[in-house]
Amino acid sequence: MIYSYSKRIPRCKPLNAASFHRDGLTEKAIEDLLASNPGLLFSNPEDVLLVGRQRHGSRLPDLLFLDGARNLYVVEIKRDSADRTCVAQVQEYGARLGDWTREDFENLWKGLHRKTPLAKGLRDHLGFGLTEPIARNVKLVIVAQSPGPGIADLIDWLHENGLSIHFVPFALYRLGERRFFEMTPIRASRAARAASSNWYLNTNETFRQGSSQDMFHQGIAALAGFGPKDGRKMLAEPGPGARVFAYANGHGYVGVGRFRDGEARTPRRPLWPELSYEYHREVDWYIQLGSLKQAVAASTVRRLGFKCPARGRTLMQIRDAEAADHIENQLKRRQRREA
Repeated sequence: MIYSYSKRIPRCKPLNAASFHRDGLTEKAIEDLLASNPGLLFSNPEDVLLVGRQRHGSRLPDLLFLDGARNLYVVEIKRDSADRTCVAQVQEYGARLGDWTREDFENLWKGLHRKTPLAKGLRDHLGFGLTEPIARNVKLVIVAQSPGPGIADLIDWLHENGLSIHFVPFALYRLGERRFFEMTPIRASRAARAASSNWYLNTNETFRQGSSQDMFHQGIAALAGFGPKDGRKMLAEPGPGARVFAYANGHGYVGVGRFRDGEARTPRRPLWPELSYEYHREVDWYIQLGSLKQAVAASTVRRLGFKCPARGRTLMQIRDAEAADHIENQLKRRQRREA
């Protein structure tokens, strides 16, 4: 198992290339590690989405990521040092992929065996839909243990002459039976998100246990007991595509979704039969925690310096966009642990 960490362990020396071979650390192993842990390569992994990777026999780069500004990151991985062939190869990939169509990307996406269509993956993770072309800019990334002779100067020269290319070195350390993989991540771009596009929804778990799970299963946001006009008006405020964060009383944030286009409606099967004037609005819940014990507590978010909505309202804006991004990132991690 390879672990990642942010600070070097005292008296822990990096392993050399010969140790890599003895340990069986292949380029495929590094590729798998970065594909499942984008936070090793990007300092803001919540703003990138893996859209493709190399398949056996294909002429494709090792990994392809899109970020929130539609930048396409073409990632080529070398276990040892990078040479001129590697630099030429990643440039060739970048030249070919810059003109790819939506159909090309959809074929790549299918190769990842995703459960959702590409359009939904882009909307849920990056906040934009499927356009033509998908990528606006191509950025080249070489991941290797070290640059070979003259490679650092070559990459600097290419960068100074307008080519967006990054060299990201890595190191592997051993402490006992554990191995630690270290990289200096680069920062991806994120799409601008207006504060009004993020909403807090209290699922009233106190009054009906399991209400948050019912909303997830039915694909709705639900309000009740606010009268014949107020409930509809409240649910009408978030625009289509606005993010909504489900909050379970006494636990914390348990899910993230996006409001669909459409009006609030009176349900045939209300969640709270004892309350009057219940309304539902359709939501695509793309992160759902199955256990309330995994919830992201509001106190945890506040301790990190982010502002969260105060108690007392069922549906309200989250005005701190960075807080919303942080909560979603934490929920993604906890959902992966549940899987």
